[in-house]
Amino acid sequence: MRTLGISIDGVIRDFNSQFHKTYVKTFIHNESLVSANIPSHADARLNGIGESDFVAKELTESDMESIQSAAENKENEMISLPVNSDDLLNHYRFEESVMKFMGEEDKIVSPKDALQKFIYEDYPFQIFGMASEYSGANEMVNRIQGYGRQNGYFNVVLLSSDQKQAIPATYGFLARCHSRAKSIIFVDKEEDKWNHCDVLIDANPRAIQAVPSDKYIIRILRDWNQYDDIEHTYVDLKEVFISGVLDKLFK
Repeated sequence: MRTLGISIDGVIRDFNSQFHKTYVKTFIHNESLVSANIPSHADARLNGIGESDFVAKELTESDMESIQSAAENKENEMISLPVNSDDLLNHYRFEESVMKFMGEEDKIVSPKDALQKFIYEDYPFQIFGMASEYSGANEMVNRIQGYGRQNGYFNVVLLSSDQKQAIPATYGFLARCHSRAKSIIFVDKEEDKWNHCDVLIDANPRAIQAVPSDKYIIRILRDWNQYDDIEHTYVDLKEVFISGVLDKLFK
């Protein structure tokens, strides 16, 4: 029996929205937290500040307006929306920096490395584990999986290029959304998804453009993948299921 691959990000999981929320919370709005004038642990020890002194400063309406205005200005400076390409560095600013290690040479961290660290080391559970699913997506995967097996058309495998701690976070996401998918494969590159399926439902341009001549791509249309002419294009998994395209490709 042949295999239908369904990509997790962009089809089932709304990665981009959760990435945006985490980025804004980390880089844009964190500065408002320090307005409470709470001293650091070291300052408290040096200056004899007790627990009762950790009292937040009451903010005036003018203070709140200033904080909000500063956050909006910073957001406009660091974020470029809509996300209409598959490279987040085109839309979210990450600075080149230098990391210092005891007894070793300084390491230059490129914007790309900073982005990867943010996603896969600093906030994998916040981004991958706590993301929302596209409306009804997991239930549609369950229905498509059952339909393929009952009719002897195809098996379903979920595919993802998640790395490091994003992998257990993805299992958590699927459990939270009541996924009943029987097979999940993590690949190193988007193009590698084609090693595991005959037909692929995806939203990633690199996977879409890498379709082999003897296989088929079903595109889920998103802002960042509208530039290729793809015959089988749908807005979501529900539309894929009711369109009859799976019967056409597998029967």
